[in-house]
Formats: sequence, structure tokens, C-alpha cells
Amino acid sequence: MPESTVDANSLPLFEATYATPMDCESCIDSIKTNLHDTSKSADYKIDDLKFDQNANLFYLKSNIPPSMVLETVTKNLGKDVVLRGTGGGGDGAVSILEAFTEKYSACATAGRGASNNPTEFQEMKKRFIGVNENSVKGLVRMVSLDTSNNTSNTYFDITVNGVDRPGLYYSSIHANGDISNGCLSTGPILHKLDHPIKVVTPINVSNDKKLYKGSAFFGVPNMNVGDLIGRSFVITNNPNHEIGKSGDSVNICGVIARSAGIWENDKQVCACSGKTIWEERKDAIKKNIDNY
Repeated sequence: MPESTVDANSLPLFEATYATPMDCESCIDSIKTNLHDTSKSADYKIDDLKFDQNANLFYLKSNIPPSMVLETVTKNLGKDVVLRGTGGGGDGAVSILEAFTEKYSACATAGRGASNNPTEFQEMKKRFIGVNENSVKGLVRMVSLDTSNNTSNTYFDITVNGVDRPGLYYSSIHANGDISNGCLSTGPILHKLDHPIKVVTPINVSNDKKLYKGSAFFGVPNMNVGDLIGRSFVITNNPNHEIGKSGDSVNICGVIARSAGIWENDKQVCACSGKTIWEERKDAIKKNIDNY
């Protein structure tokens, strides 16, 4: 049975921190003005907004979806912005959604690429290491908030970007965090989320192929992010949440991983890559993770 959901405009306030270059007071004033305009136009609430100009960080307590905050600062002000943390420690998670080609699935099924062609095998193997820039089709952010009756509700900020079929899409949480065979190896469905994702907005691409994007923001009662870590988030255009059941089927999925809580991530340089957060931001955009 699908999980019941909570309408976005009735969502409670939650905390988040964002990094963006702030060279002067006018930058701060512009961010304030645009975020307040966004909250009014979409009937969201802002309870607190603070800035640390020296650290290039701002703190926001509101019920505005993070994806909307990022879009507001990026598109309206032309500034790079990165979400640094949401909620308390252990309350947030993220899933990068990828599309998996038939070649990828065949490679995984045949013993992780037991190919007779070494060159082809090496190309296939790249799909298992990191995120392939041509396959990322969306991003899901999750945060759990406590309720007055000592339960937790989990809120989903979902962006789908770059699928080739417009229409309604449907999300679910699967038991396994195994995407070695794409969405087919994610196991049985644990939770069907009954809030559809409307994906009908055309996006500009360099060729004649039409691609579409869309988003959704909703909450699910009595669900905790901690119980979802290591499982898979799956989105399909099949209303019955079935994967790969027809030639018109579009399926994207990713492993659910813990994300930083509020004030838990103040790094300016990634210890893994040695790149600044702004260089990482550019890499993410190249990989189609535009709400990084």
C-alpha cells in the first residue's frame, strides 16, 4: 500500500546551511530579498535567516525546499551556491539518481564485465566507479523532523532532470542498496510514495533530442531517515512502480546515503579530491547534478 504524504505547504520549519560567495553587504541584501520574495510567492515561511560573510555561509530556518533555495540564488542572482547541511546529525540523506543502460546491466550480469573485448570492458567498468556524467537524471534530498507525538516524519525534495519521456513519475524505496544491475537489483519495494512527480518542463539540450525535468516536495508520516540509509530510491514512469515492464518504461535509481547535518560540514576543500567546493560544484553541474 502506498505511503500517505503531507502537502508541502503544511511542512514544518527545518534548518539548513548554504555556502555562497558573499563579497559585500549588497550580496547579502540581494539574497535576503530574493529568498523572502520566493517564500511569499510560493506561500512558504522563513523563521530565521543569518549570514556569516567571512565563512561565505548563510543559515536558513524555513520550510522552503532546498532545491528552490538553490534555484533562487543561482538563477536570480547568478551566484554559485551549495547546500552544506540540513537538520541535526543523522537526520539527512541524499540519493543521486542514475539511468542504467542495457550494456551496463549486461556487463554487471556477466560477472561484472566478463567481456571478450578488453577495451569495451574498461569502458564498461568506468560505470562502476563514481558517477557517470551521462547517466545522472535526478537527485533526492531527505530530512527527518520530530513531531509533537514523538514520531518522525521524513520530507523528500525530489528533482528529476533529463528524462526523455514527459508525464507523471512515481517514487519508491527498495530494500537493497545494490545497483550493480541497475534498478533491477534493488530488491523488493519497502515503501511506495503516493505523491506523483510531474515531469513536463522541457530543458535545453545541444541536440534535437527532447528532454524533460520536474520536481516534487512532500513529507511521509512515521518514517525516519535512519531506517533508509543503505537502501535504494527508485523512480519510474510506471504508475504501479514496476521496473522495466515495457519498452516505454523509464527507470532511475540511486543508493540512499547519509548527508551532513546542520553545521556538520564547513569544509572549503574536499579531502578526497583536493578540489574546492566551487570546483566540485562545477563538476557536479557537468554530471547533471544541478541542485548540488
